Amino acid sequence: MEIINDSREGSGSEAAVLAWLNAGQYRSDPCAPENRPLLVLAEQQGWLRKDRGLSALGRAALRGYQVAQCEVTRQRQAKERLCLEKKRYQQLFEHAPACLVELDLSRLRPQLDKTPVHDTGELKAFLGKHPEWRTQAVEKLRVRDANVAACALFEVDHKSSLQGSLTDWCGGSNEAVLLLVLKLLLGHQGVLEHEAVCRSRQGRRLEVLISVISGPTMSLQLSFVDITKSKKRERQLEHRAHHDELTGLPNRALLRDRLDTGLARAQRNKRCLALLFIDLDGFKLINDSLGHHVGDELLKAVAKRLKRCARRSDTVARYGGDEFAYIMEAVRSKDDAMGVARKILQMMAPPYCVDGFDVSVTPSIGIAMFDASHPAITPQALIRHADAAMYNAKDSGNCFEFFAAVAS
Repeated sequence: MEIINDSREGSGSEAAVLAWLNAGQYRSDPCAPENRPLLVLAEQQGWLRKDRGLSALGRAALRGYQVAQCEVTRQRQAKERLCLEKKRYQQLFEHAPACLVELDLSRLRPQLDKTPVHDTGELKAFLGKHPEWRTQAVEKLRVRDANVAACALFEVDHKSSLQGSLTDWCGGSNEAVLLLVLKLLLGHQGVLEHEAVCRSRQGRRLEVLISVISGPTMSLQLSFVDITKSKKRERQLEHRAHHDELTGLPNRALLRDRLDTGLARAQRNKRCLALLFIDLDGFKLINDSLGHHVGDELLKAVAKRLKRCARRSDTVARYGGDEFAYIMEAVRSKDDAMGVARKILQMMAPPYCVDGFDVSVTPSIGIAMFDASHPAITPQALIRHADAAMYNAKDSGNCFEFFAAVAS
């Protein structure tokens, strides 16, 4: 640090002295005192911090001064770089393609500190026992800032919605966000993500992937990725993998899965289950004579009638070609299965009007029963039994037959 002293009688006002100082006309004195009021002046070669002290003799005349100066160019440059980085970060935040929302945690943190919860393992049980605390905590999640992408996704006006509740922004995802935030505040390590369904300000349904990004002590950033379209495509692919493309009914793969689940449930609950196999007599003649497009439309019409016969717990599936399968759960006896078989025959009796043609088909139905009092049976074995009973019905000319091995 460089210390400058001078005493010039009649040097005039303080302004005059400062002007003289700014001109650089001073000499150094290493013995002069420090800790003087701060004055920052720009020099051509950098920045100086000048501590000045002025002493007056009399009321008007300024009799002397002291100046202590040190070179602070690096500090000023560091401060300017920090300011530039903050501006750059704000620009990146504002115009990032990801949907970013900054939350203010200043209201939530004190409420969390008053709870007995100290780690994430206790969190779920606490929230389950104290729903009122959870509701209050959600209300304390306040939006401090949001970027352009987030405003567009949630259909809110950026300026008017700042400082608002998260509920006003993205209704429906609040509890999912709260759980992520609380886990982070309790010291959870690793990536925190959660898929949630919420609604925009205008009521549009959104499916989002929420990620938590740690921030300053009393704030936190959330990243929202709109996965609505990708989840819809995923559901479509899942549906196609397990449903018949023509009729929309469950296909053979889903039939076996539901049959496996139904058999396990029947065994556990000590109930019966019935599997009906249905084949359309006369379909091949219609398909060959009137064309495959008429056959396809007929299969779709048959599927609709079968669905009208089913209870909510039942499954109607297309097994392949002109064969359908019907799973009946919670069956009390053979009479229940026989009643459904008769209902199917009655429902399918009227002719079908397809592409201007009136056509009729007669179903042959094979029924296989599973009784929990009997040894367990695999889905494949039950399918074979129902298929065999269906061919017995065709051969005998009866409309339906039970599999002989389980008939009583």
